[in-house]
Amino acid sequence: MELNKPSMKDSLLSPVLMKVAIMATILSILSCPTRGSPLSVTVVAVGSYQYVTVVPAIEAAAARVNQQYAPHLVMNVSVVFKPALYECEAFADNIAHLAAANYYRRPLSEGTMKIFVGPTCLPEALNIGSLMTELNVLFASTVGTDLRLSDKRAFPTTMTTSASHHTVLMQGFQALLAVYNWTTLFLICDDRPDMFYYRAICRNFQIPGVLGAGVQVNSVTFNSASPAATNFDGLLGTAAAASRIIFLSMSLVVARDFMIHAKRNNKTTSDYVYFSSRAYVAPNFPEMSDTNDSEAREAFRQLFIVMFDSKRIIPYDDVDFVKTRSATAYNYTYGPAEPIGAPVIAGYETILVIAEVLHEALSEGGHDLKDARTLVRHFLNRTFILPTGSMYINENGDRFPDLVVQHLIQENEHFEAALTYCAATRKVSAVNHTVIHWIDGKPPSGRPGLCGFDGKHCSIHGFSSAYWAAILAALAILTAAETLRRFLTKPTAHDRWWLLAEIPLFYEARISGSQTHVLA
Repeated sequence: MELNKPSMKDSLLSPVLMKVAIMATILSILSCPTRGSPLSVTVVAVGSYQYVTVVPAIEAAAARVNQQYAPHLVMNVSVVFKPALYECEAFADNIAHLAAANYYRRPLSEGTMKIFVGPTCLPEALNIGSLMTELNVLFASTVGTDLRLSDKRAFPTTMTTSASHHTVLMQGFQALLAVYNWTTLFLICDDRPDMFYYRAICRNFQIPGVLGAGVQVNSVTFNSASPAATNFDGLLGTAAAASRIIFLSMSLVVARDFMIHAKRNNKTTSDYVYFSSRAYVAPNFPEMSDTNDSEAREAFRQLFIVMFDSKRIIPYDDVDFVKTRSATAYNYTYGPAEPIGAPVIAGYETILVIAEVLHEALSEGGHDLKDARTLVRHFLNRTFILPTGSMYINENGDRFPDLVVQHLIQENEHFEAALTYCAATRKVSAVNHTVIHWIDGKPPSGRPGLCGFDGKHCSIHGFSSAYWAAILAALAILTAAETLRRFLTKPTAHDRWWLLAEIPLFYEARISGSQTHVLA
């Protein structure tokens, strides 16, 4: 098209109109969605069969992305899973094979890319993360997290967007121990194969120094799925012999049994404090309709639940889509009042965050889209504002959610937040000035008595050998100091003749009851 030559009249526009025209041009450029070619993205949701409950939320988020960014950015969802239930660790090798088969099945053409999200647990995430590093493909782990995935040298194309993160749990519990000056911790660990979350807690908490250089950590394991009866009293005795701060890394139902036995063995006194954890769902008091509910409720006074802050909801219209799609396509029907869980919401949020970064990269010419290692840097050390709330991703590509410490309110049998841990500031604070009602009005000291935690380091007089050794050492030092002082101050006739006046000139002698002073 040929442009008309501007007339003299047009060239004499007022300066104000010229400024308006320039500003309009600038705004037009800034509002342009992209400067690069359109991009078609296939999001591959991969995981064990259980992960299909997350897929409807991924689909809902992709539809929202298409409404906002199409035609410059279009998202499609591909689902890869085996239609059968598998234990995560047993299926970890197969999941990488499925992901590789999907990647190579259809070669990518110009203007298209694949991004993998999932899977169900950490072993799967590690295998897929390694594969995506070789393929140079962006991978977002929406469930599995670990210190190893945080290493960008080993996993340069991986980011984690899970609503929980074990690194945060370790840092948060370290901060909690420091607040109360607790320097010992004992872990009772359920080694049941399907307890991935709790097994990971025990494995991570036992890394030397991870809870602080001065914190001594000991542990014992059991298997709640074993045919043999669990020796609750023996395990609690082992724990009490090493610490008064005890972490029950197990489901809340199993923790209930431990707390009942702890109360019966006088191990829920003011000297003790117990912790357990839930990844997402706010706990309720586990009533079992047996004769032990009252006893368990009283024992739970000394139990605190550490969990990730999960007060997030997706937009109402997307909630309807997720629940309907889940029932019709993936054979999972939500209950009438059942909320959408944190892992599902994390999948929804992950797609929105990825879309925002892809849109930015397109706006900058799309050059970074060709290299996943470069693209992943766009996610680092920034906060994303989403319909569900804000999401902070740190310098290692990990989403760091906050923690909440909850305790049981006896009156209503509900757990309420007492403390929070801010992952960004690494600080513990009370919730709305909440007061924790400790039994003695103060938290346990967490320190051993004179006879140690187990009471076996005492002599027959009730004092520990270490106590007596300290006393004897102090007496020896005092005796040596006094001997040295007397030696240095001992008077002599040679150099301290003026002290001779202190020697008495008389002595007393008693004879027949009378007293006579005799000159010496």
